[in-house]
Amino acid sequence: MSVIFKPSGSLDCSTAATDLPQSGAGGTTISDALARAKNLTNDRIGFVELRAGSSAVGSSLAEAINFMTVQAGVRYSFSSTKIYKDESAIASSLGSGNDQYAAIQYNQYNDTSLMVYACNGSVRKRIDNATVYEWGIEPPTEAATLGVGTGSGLTGTYYAKYTYCRKVGSTVVSESNPSPISSSQAMSNQALRVTWTASSDAQVTHVRVYRTLADDLNFYHDQDIAIGTVTVDTTTADASLGGLAPSNHNRPPSGSDLCVGPLFGGYVFIAKDNLLYFSLAKQPEYFPATNFLEIAEPQDPITAMTVHEGQLYVATARKLFIIQGTVSASFAAIPIESKTGTPNSLCLVGVVGTGLFHLGPDGIYLLSGGVDRKVTQLNFEPLFSERVDEKVDEFEGMLTVKDDSKRWFFVYQNKFFFHYSTGAVLVFNTDQQKWTYYKYDQQLTAPAYDDTNKEFLVGTIGKTVRQLEDVTSTTDAGTAIAWELQSKEFTLQTRRHFPRWVKYDVNLETDVTGNLNLDGATHQSHTLTTDRKTKRRLVKTGNGRRMSINLTGSGAATVFAVEAE
Repeated sequence: MSVIFKPSGSLDCSTAATDLPQSGAGGTTISDALARAKNLTNDRIGFVELRAGSSAVGSSLAEAINFMTVQAGVRYSFSSTKIYKDESAIASSLGSGNDQYAAIQYNQYNDTSLMVYACNGSVRKRIDNATVYEWGIEPPTEAATLGVGTGSGLTGTYYAKYTYCRKVGSTVVSESNPSPISSSQAMSNQALRVTWTASSDAQVTHVRVYRTLADDLNFYHDQDIAIGTVTVDTTTADASLGGLAPSNHNRPPSGSDLCVGPLFGGYVFIAKDNLLYFSLAKQPEYFPATNFLEIAEPQDPITAMTVHEGQLYVATARKLFIIQGTVSASFAAIPIESKTGTPNSLCLVGVVGTGLFHLGPDGIYLLSGGVDRKVTQLNFEPLFSERVDEKVDEFEGMLTVKDDSKRWFFVYQNKFFFHYSTGAVLVFNTDQQKWTYYKYDQQLTAPAYDDTNKEFLVGTIGKTVRQLEDVTSTTDAGTAIAWELQSKEFTLQTRRHFPRWVKYDVNLETDVTGNLNLDGATHQSHTLTTDRKTKRRLVKTGNGRRMSINLTGSGAATVFAVEAE
């Protein structure tokens, strides 16, 4: 009997090693199934090879980062209390130390500057290059004080309000809601003196003064006053006043760490509890109080959001929803027939042409064509066992899925990545429909895509940024990558197998160990040298009913086939 292992199939630890698929006739049995595969990619047909390495980017940070977004090649990274531009801190002592952030990149319709807007449950920030401001402007809490000023022209009873605003040149790009209404001031051909409380917000450049017409209660724009002044005398005629004071310039809701956008012509969406809030179109700093949808019951809050093929999907731990509509008046949350939602904010992602991946309590699910199915059941069910009390840290050389805080999804090129535990990653090639397993040297965080440099970036628990899938590297930041490969267990039903020889068809840069196993135990080991040749080794005396082939190494390698007889 001749056995040929061509390692280009999918990794499968759910199926017993003896039951993995095989083919062949005439005394030759062939299988491409992988009982074990660590740090090897099966992207190409006919062989496996060492996965692409990872390389350090920039300098070390002061803290481990938990979220990152990249704008025009610039990395904005977020730790529990700091924000970094590349690796330099631009804000510190933020909030209560909540380490889960979300962010979008957007510019208002009347501002050409692309901003980063970020929230983490306790803070709401707007990042302009290297300066961190508030997201939106908090309205004044103190009413204006009125009196009689210098000048003439106003007769009647007047009231006033004021707002804080940010202007670029002469253009107002953001404005708060108004202050409380002032007390009344009676005038008789006089000037109205308005005094206000200055803002402590560094982004505020002007105060906008609004007042009523004589004996009226509607507030119209009077004038803008640059900060540094807290009083003005106005004699503007009633007929010369401008537009009405705003009433819907609410800041984004506090207490959220979920946001996406812009979508549907310029809307930004923020989730808090079971409510989905949305901004005014093309105005990401304005969230009217009535702009929200109730997604699910209060006891089932929103846990994740993502955009897939132009549609917004919202998840709770139990359910999935799609947001339909194109303008605020038509937005509606439509429940999807799904088997579960996701408990993790970073574990909901769409793959074009494949579907929507989401993490359930017992595995990874894929919603595609209206059908929701668990895609890890066939390959990785033991890693997701619900029997927590019985669960071990490893199964067949792979870490089991145990720690919620370390989980994230990411899509890069034609691969779907699921990171969990300490540097453990399940990788699915969406083109070839094959799984494999990567193991990095430490926990990875904050996945992000640098569109300028076409790089897949992550943070590390070691307070650095790395580029993953770096095809120019065969190490993880200088550390050689250890890999392992194992075939199925080939069996003979009628007699015990007496192996005579084994051939290794490999291409290596460092020595590799090849093992021929009988009945689950190592029968003979071979040291394979560095150049590609078909290696033929006589096998010592021994027999068994089950045989498998195992290879281990560290560094660059390509394995084409192993044959035994």
